[in-house]
Amino acid sequence: ESYQEACAAYDYADLLAFLETVPEVEAAGRGTLAIGNVAPAERPETGWRQLVPVMLDAGALQTVGAPIIVAGRPADPDVATEATINEEASVRLSVGVGDELLITPYRSDEFDLAGEGAAAPGGEQTTVTVVGITRRPSDLVGRLGGTSIYEDTSAVTVGPAWWDQIDGDASVYGIATAVLTASGSTNEDV
Repeated sequence: ESYQEACAAYDYADLLAFLETVPEVEAAGRGTLAIGNVAPAERPETGWRQLVPVMLDAGALQTVGAPIIVAGRPADPDVATEATINEEASVRLSVGVGDELLITPYRSDEFDLAGEGAAAPGGEQTTVTVVGITRRPSDLVGRLGGTSIYEDTSAVTVGPAWWDQIDGDASVYGIATAVLTASGSTNEDV
């Protein structure tokens, strides 16, 4: 079994159900980083390979904290065609609220190609509308100056409806379960 198949096959339902019973847990949800090409819909040739944060469950967004909304509004996790972007993505893609982006993920079976970036992704291309521009503390990290997907801090974030629309067929770097604990809770409490 491949790494991608193992991630896709793991059943998180029991873990999430358990976390809902822990009084100190305010929210829990799964998230991942899909590898794909993101481009302005009006200029598809100007896109590039990047990591796309995907919230797989509605609760996942709450676990990473509320961003500052610089323009627009948060994306509706139940709408596959809505995305938020951070300020760096807005500048790099030359797009703003109301503009459309094309997201083309590498399929699960294209993981090696995705890491190399040697060929175009073959996943289901979707068109999303930018509904908000956000700022998070992670947007303030130092820039390394390279063009690697690991150094690019621009973010085009999509939700569970987008993941469902592509049937979860994307090369990802694992799936994480994030947890938001109540203020003042300690590890021992949880």
